[in-house]
Amino acid sequence: FCTEVAPAIAKVSEALDGGVAVALASARQEIATQFGPEARKGLQGTLRQATVPLVDLKNTMRGSFGPLVKADDIQAIQTVVDTQLFAGMMVAFLLAILLLLCGCTSGVMFATRDKDDEPTAPGPEARNPYYKTVSRCACCSWQCGFLFTMLAFFLG
Repeated sequence: FCTEVAPAIAKVSEALDGGVAVALASARQEIATQFGPEARKGLQGTLRQATVPLVDLKNTMRGSFGPLVKADDIQAIQTVVDTQLFAGMMVAFLLAILLLLCGCTSGVMFATRDKDDEPTAPGPEARNPYYKTVSRCACCSWQCGFLFTMLAFFLG
């Protein structure tokens, strides 16, 4: 029996000697020799030095967004937004509506009463047939629109 089983057992023994368990054991032994207590301390020091910028970034972000997370500060911010920012937005909205009305008025006046229908007499007493209100209203609309745009860009 032994002579018949010996070749099969030799193959199994060779497979076990070259298998994963032996490779893992040798890898563990190599790690234990390369990463002794001194090597681990050096590696830990290197990692701590490398993470200093990340820790600084974390502290900066925490300082920047910290007030948004605290319940008391959120209530204060919400109160400011609900009162002052809302009032400012309503004023800007009303100014925009007035500007729109002025622009529409000049457009309607241009389309309907740009010029007097009565002909003027030729000569030195001739009067200008165009109404002055159309150009004045258009000029006012443009200037107010320019100032409103500058205000909107300035406030963001």
